[in-house]
Amino acid sequence: LFDSEQRFMADGDSSETANVLIVGGGPVGLMLASELSYRGVSCIVLEKKPDTSDSAKAVLINSRTMEHFRRVGLQNNVQDASYPLQLPLSMTGGLTLLGDRTLFSTKFDSAADVLSGQAKRYLMYVPDSSPTCSMVCPQYRLEPVLKNHLQTASNVTLLYGYEATSLTQDDSGVTVQARHISGEGVVTTKTFRTHYAVGTDGGSSWVRKKLGIHTYGKFVVSRACSITIKSPELYTRLCQLERNGIFIVISPRISAVVVTLNAEGGFAIHIFLPSNYSDEQVDAVVQNAHQCVLNVMGETLPFTLVSAQGYNMHCLLATKYREGRCFLAGDAAHQWLPAGGLGMNTGVGDVADLAWKMEAVLKGYGGPHLFDSYQLERRMLADATRRFALNLGRELLMRQQHVLAFLVYTPLVRSLFGRFLKNMTAQDFFLENDLILGFQYSGSNVIVHEYDDTGAVKPHPYSATQLIPSTLPGSRAPHVGPLPDSASIIDLFGKQFVLLLIGGEETDCQVLRDELATKRGVPLQVYSYPKLPELVAVYRYKFYLVRPDGVIAWRSDYQPSTMEAARIVGTVLGDFPCKHLSQKAVPPTHSPLVTPPSFANVGRGLFAAFMLRGLAKLSEVACVGYGMGVTWLLSGLLARPPLEFVQAVSRHRALVINEFGEADKVLKEDPKYIREFLPTDVVIKVHAFSVNPIDVRMRQGYGSSLLAAVSGRRSFFPLVLGRDCSGEVIAVGDKVTRFLPGDQVYAAQSLGRQGTYAEYVTVDESLCALKPRNVDHKQAASLPYVAATVWTALVGEAGLGPRLVKGKRVLVHAGTGGVGSFAVQLLKAWGAEVTTTCSGHNVSLAHKLGADIVFDYTSGDFSSVLKKDYDLVLDTVLGTEQASLSVLKSFAGAKYVTLLSPRLYLTNKYGIFVGSLLFSWLYRYKVFVNRVFYGRAFHYVLAHPSGSVLEEVAKMVESGAIQPVISAVYTWDEILDAHRDMESGHSRGKVVVTL
Repeated sequence: LFDSEQRFMADGDSSETANVLIVGGGPVGLMLASELSYRGVSCIVLEKKPDTSDSAKAVLINSRTMEHFRRVGLQNNVQDASYPLQLPLSMTGGLTLLGDRTLFSTKFDSAADVLSGQAKRYLMYVPDSSPTCSMVCPQYRLEPVLKNHLQTASNVTLLYGYEATSLTQDDSGVTVQARHISGEGVVTTKTFRTHYAVGTDGGSSWVRKKLGIHTYGKFVVSRACSITIKSPELYTRLCQLERNGIFIVISPRISAVVVTLNAEGGFAIHIFLPSNYSDEQVDAVVQNAHQCVLNVMGETLPFTLVSAQGYNMHCLLATKYREGRCFLAGDAAHQWLPAGGLGMNTGVGDVADLAWKMEAVLKGYGGPHLFDSYQLERRMLADATRRFALNLGRELLMRQQHVLAFLVYTPLVRSLFGRFLKNMTAQDFFLENDLILGFQYSGSNVIVHEYDDTGAVKPHPYSATQLIPSTLPGSRAPHVGPLPDSASIIDLFGKQFVLLLIGGEETDCQVLRDELATKRGVPLQVYSYPKLPELVAVYRYKFYLVRPDGVIAWRSDYQPSTMEAARIVGTVLGDFPCKHLSQKAVPPTHSPLVTPPSFANVGRGLFAAFMLRGLAKLSEVACVGYGMGVTWLLSGLLARPPLEFVQAVSRHRALVINEFGEADKVLKEDPKYIREFLPTDVVIKVHAFSVNPIDVRMRQGYGSSLLAAVSGRRSFFPLVLGRDCSGEVIAVGDKVTRFLPGDQVYAAQSLGRQGTYAEYVTVDESLCALKPRNVDHKQAASLPYVAATVWTALVGEAGLGPRLVKGKRVLVHAGTGGVGSFAVQLLKAWGAEVTTTCSGHNVSLAHKLGADIVFDYTSGDFSSVLKKDYDLVLDTVLGTEQASLSVLKSFAGAKYVTLLSPRLYLTNKYGIFVGSLLFSWLYRYKVFVNRVFYGRAFHYVLAHPSGSVLEEVAKMVESGAIQPVISAVYTWDEILDAHRDMESGHSRGKVVVTL
């Protein structure tokens, strides 16, 4: 594979080489190495720990992950390391592990019976959905299985005790340096040179930070304490009570999840704590772990405390999964609550998706946009999973148990509440299986999608009570089996693409075969089956193209033509970039979840049950049924919309002020700024922003009283300046409908929000628009705020527009400045006759912008030269109000619009209440005088940003009617120079800063 790139290694370079370097040797990193080895791709794994983990952090392996293990030949090994297959498990909820105060219990058959087909009731198992089933296998048992498997592979190098210290990349490869410290303290440094690098190094990923990739989402959803114990006596008791497996402790005293790890008495206990707990309070819980275990048990039994540690639970996504030749996977790319066993399993899905794409690119048949699909596919699914885990955690683990604390000790309440929890848990696990087995890569650029009449991708069929198998492109190929030549159709997928022919001739789709195998060199296997009843019940089309990871890429009832075959193959192999799909970024079937009954409605149901039992003297069972009916009825009648999913963007650079003053004294960089992210917001990775006069004035304290009130923040500082920007959308809120990640946008920020001097900006979607396609981000960033200002003045205040302005005589002051240069071009595009003022050395620029008459203000008073027949004056210069008013027509509907409103000054000087009254009186006085005595309109203007305005401006820029005018471009480190330039008052056009 290396021979294809001669630039890969420099002459005399002694670096250790491989195709892929994996930083992080946890389950995800080791599974990536297994996938790559299976595909003949060499790799090196660096793990800073001296050996495999002794942690029980990851415990549950779901059926989709077991399918991946099955593909690479590890299913039996993992099963041998898991909880004994012949022993049944259960899902139980109660006040304590022991005692008779259980709320609900669901008992399952053993994994051995399920795998042999003798039973179908098992933990997180949907009958006939997979040839495998989920396993309980703690991380400290799983990692040795993967390690032992890889030690027999000739193309994998495992290096434990090596910590990566530097990472650089170029056009041909990645160079990583790592150090190893021996037990004697000897430090050894090695250099590695590979085609690609993948960070699977956990939530605090060194690789992610080195690449400058940030995270966003819900930070510190809850704090927690993870405890591992060993107690054979407890295991024996739980087996007798048939409660071994997963136990959810829900009581007024403690909230926890207990997982049985093995038959030797190992248990993992996750205790959930309030998110506002301090570090000292969490440490106190850890120190008091022994008592916490006793509280969970409810009785005193001997046990050995193996470990206890506190941690924070987040629900986060990386802003992107790839930077050049470096990728992120597992917890490095996403984090969420340990609810439902989704963390490690999603990471395994990441690397199963990435591995075959790396093989395709390294072997030369992968297209230039194949790697783009990794983020498009996995990040959308991770977002849905993150929201599911958050909702599951909220509903099952972090409820305010004290609401029912005074009732849970009565049998009737426990029965009603237990049935409610059991039904809710069953629904949640159906939803989880829909994520695990019923996913669909609807936003991928390497899937031949099918579309409905609205132009949206056909969605995967969904049900809250059952898993519906689907063969829509982008979906996992559903399990069917046994077949004549395999136990499951899933066993056909692995090292190559698979073309399924169902009910046709073995020579069908020859054109597609030639395009794949002959022209592109794609490894392809063709399987032809008759119309077997069990097969056509699920696979209803005649032809399917399935990827090596078992995802359906294309289906049809018709054989493709030569041109169609070329398009199909080009799409599937990543020849084409992603196009903007008319579909929300988060599938509505997964987020938000169907909201279960609230505790208020449960309480009403309990009250109804008690009243009925007292009045009608019915049996307890009848009362429970009646209470549940009341609960669900009220939940339907009194349903409230789900809580808004308010998020945040992780620590990033921002330029802030914490006091008013000169730029060099107050404008500082905050490297750890965190920004709030609302449901209607888009998150923009800023490529450029502009410096506006209002930024300078806000930095000096202008309008601080009113702006502080508008912002609604408790503290005005720290304040991020900046009113507009241009960049790339990297995330969207739940309620956003107009944008998707990857969109190139420009935006103007409202005065009530933190500004745009930052690496990331959150802006309401109503204030954004797709940037003009014919300009770069520097040029686009120069437009939004001046466009908002001019549009507000001319259209919003003066009530003008293209038809009303055409043929009018207009005077624009400072026509070569930021606002003036835009106004001159806009008015000329609308057909006005434009006069402008500027300094002598800018006269030629003013004419170039389209001004018909240009007056050099250094040569005298414009009002004594210009005729008194103007229909409109747009005033942007202090001290020209009276002279401007004098050139307007009298009693002819003329309008004077000024951007120099005294409102902010007056509220600063006299306070919001008095200042607003003074401004209102002054404004009304000027409007009255000008209307009555001169027959003209008078307007003060404060800019109101609007996305619809930016859409119109984008069209005008693309048509050539408006061109961005930039005075100077500065870098992030030159922000002080940019402010000095703006303060000089002599800039021609806009001042822009690039990142």
